[in-house]
Amino acid sequence: MSTKTYVLDECVIVQAITGRDEKGIEDFTPLLLLSTIFRRCSSLFIATNPYLHRKLREKINDYKRGMNRSELRSVSSIRLVESMLRDTRKNHFLDTQDPLPEESNLPNDDAPIVRLTVEAKAILVSTDGRLADRIREEKLDEKYRLQVVRPKEALDEIEKG
Repeated sequence: MSTKTYVLDECVIVQAITGRDEKGIEDFTPLLLLSTIFRRCSSLFIATNPYLHRKLREKINDYKRGMNRSELRSVSSIRLVESMLRDTRKNHFLDTQDPLPEESNLPNDDAPIVRLTVEAKAILVSTDGRLADRIREEKLDEKYRLQVVRPKEALDEIEKG
């Protein structure tokens, strides 16, 4: 079992459910990553606090309500993601109240996930290229040893052991 800790950006969770990448192309890498993390890693941080966790669950429920017959293949991925969100042995909350000095230079919706990643000493998994660029521009990767990877990179790293 890997002792690495991962923080998954919301977009990775949504893509695990939809089976589509940010361009709408079929891609099950985020779902495979999520299931691999749960099998082989010790910790996973999905949300910074119960409120954000609840918001993510509401987003999943909204997606389920809006599904049509052609999207029924997503049902099993939704169930898998929901069961992972409920697994308190691996899914942890971290109350991150102290903002990083550089947070004002990050988009508001990204600041909590970056703060969580830094405080959890984790690897951030995201498909948001602009966020990764901003982290490098602000030198947060150097200052906090913050690593941002795409789902495929994280999956490859975990599978290498």
